[in-house]
Amino acid sequence: MDPGTAWWAKLERAAVHLGSLRQQVAAYRAADPYEVAPEPTGTPGRTAYRLHIRQQVPVEVSTIVGDIVHNLRSALDSLAYEMALRHVGQPLNREQEKASAFPVCETPERFDKWFTNERDAMYGPDERRAFRIVQPFAIAEAAGHPAAYADTYRWDEKRRLNELSNLDKHRRLAVLGWGHDIMFWPSDGQTQRRWTPGDRRFIDGAVLGYMTGSDPEVGDAVYFQFNLVIEDDPVVVANDDPTFTGHDAVWMLEGWHRDVRLALWNVIQALSSETRL
Repeated sequence: MDPGTAWWAKLERAAVHLGSLRQQVAAYRAADPYEVAPEPTGTPGRTAYRLHIRQQVPVEVSTIVGDIVHNLRSALDSLAYEMALRHVGQPLNREQEKASAFPVCETPERFDKWFTNERDAMYGPDERRAFRIVQPFAIAEAAGHPAAYADTYRWDEKRRLNELSNLDKHRRLAVLGWGHDIMFWPSDGQTQRRWTPGDRRFIDGAVLGYMTGSDPEVGDAVYFQFNLVIEDDPVVVANDDPTFTGHDAVWMLEGWHRDVRLALWNVIQALSSETRL
């Protein structure tokens, strides 16, 4: 638990970047970077609402997101490296260094297969038990519910973190854009208006949706609020639900920071308990 260790240093560096992200996103939002404009359609009583992006997401925001996910993933891998080093009891060779990593597996079977070749000698029973309690399948396995493995893995923050970190390190910056938060309109009693969703991706020129009908006593105003989302988040890329456009990036990464801290704590506590036994 020494704050000078690589994993806690990486975790604290991620927290510093989170502070920068909050500031950058707040400044970007304050610049009023978008507007939603109503426009008539060819259908009487039907209005389209089109999104106009005045200012794209600054590239600095994407680079900060990359710094956050890299440091969070590195914190996990740094702990896994130290666990291997202490178990082996001597400096790791080249192949062992390349094989050291924090496992994130969908099923117990894949978890067991992960410890093959070099890793079989790098991590003993205590280390494997410590890793196992923070795997995506751990709760479903304890409950005897293997049907939940796929869904828990799909939403697991460590799995999503790993994919975003690889994207940032090896290919490109993560794409950020606007996603749906809430949309509402006033009415005096039962509304006479009906909303039909439009384009899923909220890019410049996208039609967010169509409003049919009117509530003349309160006017025809429609109000929109958006999240700034990481469009490369794996659950966004693979989700076919048109109403789900992603979670707010700052809120999500703050949650991932807490989750990684908890995972580190649980692994260290499990190892400490095994050592005392």
